[in-house]
Amino acid sequence: MFTKVEDALNWLQNIKKKAPKTSLDRMKKCANILGNPQNSFKSIHVAGTNGKGSTCAYLKSILSLKYKVGFYTSPYVICFNERIEINDSYISDLDIVKYSNILYDLSKRILEEDNDIVTFFELTTLMCFMYFKDQKIDIAVIECGMGGLLDATNIINSEMQIITNVGYDHMQSLGNTLEEIAMHKLGIIRKDKLLITCYNNQLHQLFIDKSNDICELKEIKLEEDIANIKISQYTEFKVFNTKFKVSLLGIHQAYNATLAIYAILRLNEFIKDMDLFFTIKEIKRGLLNAKWPGRLEKIKDNPLVYIDGAHNIDGINALINSLDVIKKKKKVKIIFTALKDKAYLEMIDILKKKSDELIITTIDDQRAINLDEFANDKSIRVVGDYKEAVSNAINNSNKNELIVITGSLHFISIARKYLIN
Repeated sequence: MFTKVEDALNWLQNIKKKAPKTSLDRMKKCANILGNPQNSFKSIHVAGTNGKGSTCAYLKSILSLKYKVGFYTSPYVICFNERIEINDSYISDLDIVKYSNILYDLSKRILEEDNDIVTFFELTTLMCFMYFKDQKIDIAVIECGMGGLLDATNIINSEMQIITNVGYDHMQSLGNTLEEIAMHKLGIIRKDKLLITCYNNQLHQLFIDKSNDICELKEIKLEEDIANIKISQYTEFKVFNTKFKVSLLGIHQAYNATLAIYAILRLNEFIKDMDLFFTIKEIKRGLLNAKWPGRLEKIKDNPLVYIDGAHNIDGINALINSLDVIKKKKKVKIIFTALKDKAYLEMIDILKKKSDELIITTIDDQRAINLDEFANDKSIRVVGDYKEAVSNAINNSNKNELIVITGSLHFISIARKYLIN
C-alpha cells in the first residue's frame, strides 16, 4: 500500500512508458474491471500534432464558467498533478495515492492473468477516469496522448471530436506520411457526432472520405475564416465577424482558439441533456482567462525571456512565425535541445536561419541528443549544462535582445522551474 505520493509517483513513473499496440483490448479490460468509469461523464476528445493542449485549455476555461469540468492532458510542465484537473484545481496528492493503490492491484492482476504490463499512460488515463467519475463532473475535455486510434483515451464515447492539425511527429508509431498519421488521429471520430479540424489542403479529401456517412465535418479554413491576427500583450484576431483575444501568444493561438469557439457554439446540438449555451461575451471571458504554461510564455521582462515547448518541426515553424511578429527590432538568442527520436537536425536548421545566436544544450535524460554531434559546427554554440546555457544567455543580454528557450517539453519544464525558483 502506498501512503506517500512520492512512492506512488515513483512506481507510476518507472512503469513502461509505452508499448506497441494493435488494439485497445488491454485498456478496455482494465476499464471494465474498474466498472467503466469513462462512461459516467460527457466528453470532448481532442487530437492533433500541435495545439491540442492549448485548444483544450480554451475549452476548459469557457466551460468552467458554468460547469464542473474535468481536464486530462499530457505531459506535465510543472508537476504530475496537472495532468488531471477539475476547473482550475489539480488532483490532490492524497487522491493520487488513493487511485495508485487501486491501479497497483489492477496492474498485478493483469500481469498474473495475461502476462501483460499496463503502461504508464494507460494507468494515468484510468486514474483520470476514476477521479472524474468519483467527483461527478459535468463534462470532460480529454487530450489524446499520441495519435488517436490506439490511444488509451480512445475508449471514451465522446460527444464531439477535434483534430487541431496533422504534422510529422511520433513517426515510429504513427507512420511516415501525413496520410498515415492522419488515419491514426481520425480514429477518434464517432458516429453521428461532429469533427472539427483546421484546413489542410493535402488532407482535405482524406478527411471528407473518412468522415463521410459517419460524422459531420467542419473544417476551419485558416486563411478564409480567421482575419486580422495581431500580437502584442495578447493575441487578437477576428473570426465569425467578431473580435476575440487570448492571453496566450502566437499566430497559431488564433487557430486553436477558433477551434474551441466553434466547438462551444455547436455543443448544445450534441449534448441534449445539458444547457450548454454560451453568449459571445462569456466565450470571450473564458478565452481571456485561459492559461497554458510553457507555450510562448513570457518568463522575464529584462531581458525579455520566453519559453516554448516547440518539440517538432510544426511547433518550431509556429514559434518562428510568431517570433517574426513579436521580436520587432530585437536580436533573437535561442537556447534549444531535443530528444534524439525527434527530427532535431531539421529543427536546428530552421532555428539557425531565424536566430542571431543559437545555443544547443542537453538535459539529464537517456533520450537526449548527444552534443558531440555538434562539436565541429561553428554556426552554433554548444553548452553542456542547460543551467549554464540559460544563466549565461540572460546575464550577457541587453534590452535589445530577446531570449527564447525551446525544444523538448522535459527541457522546458526544468528550465521553467530553474528560472522561476
